[in-house]
Amino acid sequence: MSLEQKINQAWRTDAGWLWLLLPLSWLYWLLSTVHRLIYRLRIKKPFVSPTPVIVIGNITVGGSGKTPLVLALIDWMGAQGIKVAVISRGYGGQTDTEQAQLIDAQSDPRIAGDEPVLIARSGAVVCTSPNRAAAIKLLISDHKPDLILSDDGLQHHALSPQARWAIVDTARGFGRGWLLPAGFLREPVSRLKQCDLIIKRGISADCDLQIRPSHFYLLDNPDLKLSAEELMQRFGDQALALAGIAQPERFFDDLQHMGFNLTPRALDDHHTYASQDLVTNLPLIITTEKDAVKFRPEWLEHTPIAVLKIEAKLSPDLRDRLSAELIRLGVLANGDILPNDHQN
Repeated sequence: MSLEQKINQAWRTDAGWLWLLLPLSWLYWLLSTVHRLIYRLRIKKPFVSPTPVIVIGNITVGGSGKTPLVLALIDWMGAQGIKVAVISRGYGGQTDTEQAQLIDAQSDPRIAGDEPVLIARSGAVVCTSPNRAAAIKLLISDHKPDLILSDDGLQHHALSPQARWAIVDTARGFGRGWLLPAGFLREPVSRLKQCDLIIKRGISADCDLQIRPSHFYLLDNPDLKLSAEELMQRFGDQALALAGIAQPERFFDDLQHMGFNLTPRALDDHHTYASQDLVTNLPLIITTEKDAVKFRPEWLEHTPIAVLKIEAKLSPDLRDRLSAELIRLGVLANGDILPNDHQN
């Protein structure tokens, strides 16, 4: 088990020894506060885009559902006739430059990052750079979008967006409310008061966002949709489950509830895969879309690989609030809004 996995397990189980890390959390708070004040007091001037930018972020570490939400927003906004582009830091990539790079479906996730490539494969225009201003300028120059979504970036104070939307995982909550590393908060809960929209993820009917399994597809035949039952009819119920995501337990739990007899293999978030990671005597490998973008074609010659497709469902109330936000930003006019019963 890696250090990252040990820390995640400690947060999940509320391990008693975490209080020993509180002095480091206080130091983290001090440094992050100074960083924020540098931009708030205009000691350094944050970049303001001429095209509206909405940051989709959170105050917790990993696994809140930002990327599925971004994909759902791209679909929903596209249905409104809005030309959307996406910027990303490119976490998980290994680029050694701050130069902005346009990402497409064929981009190497080892360089561009797994999440940007996953978003680009949906057909969206994506640009990555640690320098968000450079990414925004390139998008405006080359694609002239109506709106730019920032996948993460709530803590990136060098950018002053027109709106900040925060996603909150109601099942996970905020733990003890401790900042990193004693807790899993990037910022205090009070930070949410500075956000323009709070999006609550959960499974109950009153939540804004539900993220749930949709279907499976085989990596060498992505157009073929399969249910869990159909997948087990083909390969049996035994499978190696691979997940290099922030909270792999959710993925494993979903598969077990479907009836699979799993051998789970949890890896670090944004794990860089090698062929030996896929070595197994089991008849099937099941993985996530975020992991699957990093698999090379030659790895498909041995064990069949199935990918679990997830879908993010926006509640009618959330769609109404999203529409109000877009009208406020001048991106959408009242007459352009689709009725809720015509939206997915």
